[in-house]
Amino acid sequence: MPSKTHPTWYPYGYSPMEEAPPLHPYPYHHHPYPYAHPCPYPYPYPPFEYEPPPGKPVTGVCPLLDMPPSDEKPEIAYDVRSPVSAARRRGHHHHYFRHHQDEELTAAEKNAPAVYPTTSHLLIISRAFPWGIKVAGSSSGVTCDDVLDAVHAALQKPITPSEWWIATPEQRKKVVAAFESNCSAEKSGRERKNGILRVDWLCDHTLILGLEKDKEFIGERVREEKVAKDTWVLALTKG
Repeated sequence: MPSKTHPTWYPYGYSPMEEAPPLHPYPYHHHPYPYAHPCPYPYPYPPFEYEPPPGKPVTGVCPLLDMPPSDEKPEIAYDVRSPVSAARRRGHHHHYFRHHQDEELTAAEKNAPAVYPTTSHLLIISRAFPWGIKVAGSSSGVTCDDVLDAVHAALQKPITPSEWWIATPEQRKKVVAAFESNCSAEKSGRERKNGILRVDWLCDHTLILGLEKDKEFIGERVREEKVAKDTWVLALTKG
């Protein structure tokens, strides 16, 4: 008489000694659209790196001098009427605090390359003034501090007669008004006997907004292609 055996139930439908059925009718390497194995939890973060497309040079500005979006303030807080030592990095607003305080520039920020790719010389032009500002740096490249020093020094020079007479009568009135205001401002250190300076030409647009590569404007002001490559446009806003 045959012995009776009771069937054994297994949770996955097969005995532990048996080979488990494949998860998919196709082997992984033969499937026309192989699926990826699930990542372990927690999922790893992707590497935070940017690689430019091959064959295209990287062109950009350091964060301190980069142009901000239209609805944001620049990273740098600097009025060109003041010494370069007064330049600050703008403090970011936090919802827990009602006020935010600007911070002094660190040595790393001052010595950072102003533009990429690095270059030992720059030409800065602007819609706010008619002249160009040459910036010379070391062999390692022009730094943010080099740009600020060159801009401030150039704007402290007296306006020449040729510069004065290219302005319209209406513009000359505004420059004279800015001259009077800057000389009478507290802690300005300005003396009327030194006459009108280039910084007065800016009127109330004395805050640095940033550097940008406006190829159309550069093409209007700079004819030599070699010089235009190292030319940047300085944007200023109302102080």
